[in-house]
Amino acid sequence: MATAAANGILLIADISGYTSYVASTEIEHSQQILAELLELLIRHTRPRLTLSKLEGDAIFCYGGPETMRGEAVLEMVEATYAAFRTRVESIQRHTTCECEACRALPRLDLKFFIHHGQFIKQQVAGNHELLGSDVNLIHRLTKNHVSEATGWQAYALFTEAACRALALPTDGLHVSREAYEHLGEIETHSLNLRARYEEMLATRQVVVTPAEAHGQKVVEFAAPPQVVWEWFADPHKRNLWQPGNIWSAANRPTGRTAIGATNHCAHGDKVSEEVIRDWRPYDYYTVDMHVHPGEISHPIDNRETIILEPLDDGQRTRATFRCRTLVPRFYSPLIAWMYYNVIMPKGFRLLHQYFASPETSA
Repeated sequence: MATAAANGILLIADISGYTSYVASTEIEHSQQILAELLELLIRHTRPRLTLSKLEGDAIFCYGGPETMRGEAVLEMVEATYAAFRTRVESIQRHTTCECEACRALPRLDLKFFIHHGQFIKQQVAGNHELLGSDVNLIHRLTKNHVSEATGWQAYALFTEAACRALALPTDGLHVSREAYEHLGEIETHSLNLRARYEEMLATRQVVVTPAEAHGQKVVEFAAPPQVVWEWFADPHKRNLWQPGNIWSAANRPTGRTAIGATNHCAHGDKVSEEVIRDWRPYDYYTVDMHVHPGEISHPIDNRETIILEPLDDGQRTRATFRCRTLVPRFYSPLIAWMYYNVIMPKGFRLLHQYFASPETSA
């Protein structure tokens, strides 16, 4: 029985190089590795997207129009690729197995295909299938000329429709056109994921350590790290759990939230500006915050790191907040204690309520 047509995100994550990999390796071991990598892909996309089905060495997912911000789609793709690359390298580095499947692991890589369009969910014998021209299109897009034109083996391809619907910044992306019978010519924008991963590895980490911190707070939330990250990273959602604050995105040198970007907040006569010093979706981020508290108090300059750790197979999150005053004073530990134990608890309670509500947790 078919349901009404819906509009939303369609995503395929495809493990490239697997066909040749399995053809030249021991099938039992190669299938075991494939299963582990597919589970990783599902785990990293599941909080925001719904798995439609496994397609050999790929997963096919979809999500409604309320799924996420366009910038968050990029973060999800990049974070999933980083987890995939890290896991492949970890398996190879730590295995003592001499089989061909383990030796050939570096040949595996990952590609994403993201489209926004219309689809119908059809239920047949207890299973559901997505149908529609846009579903056909995203599958046809897996055969394209991006690698041929760029030499990239790992990339994220966004259709023009996806870029428009999600308001994705396209500066610096590789633009190409693909033509398919019955579907016409499609403009696409592609991101080199291997280059982004290497850029992340080369970036100096900026983290407030336990030894440096003037204060620390640990809070557990009943939501996956990907969801918690969105409620911390999106200025508009921060306003929902930090009442009285009016956060807004300010400077975006690269067109998106990244190192060097700034956010602005007004709260009564207090004005705050934070500068992002490190940004590792969904693991942690560090910001420097300059607070102008008004005429009767001195400005406050803090550095804060927020670390997210998955719990219960990724269904819950432990968030660790660490803060240190950039210009230390004798009362710096008191300021940090007040911030985490007097000011922030109200916001933490609101977050617990949001995560407990299926309607608002997304």
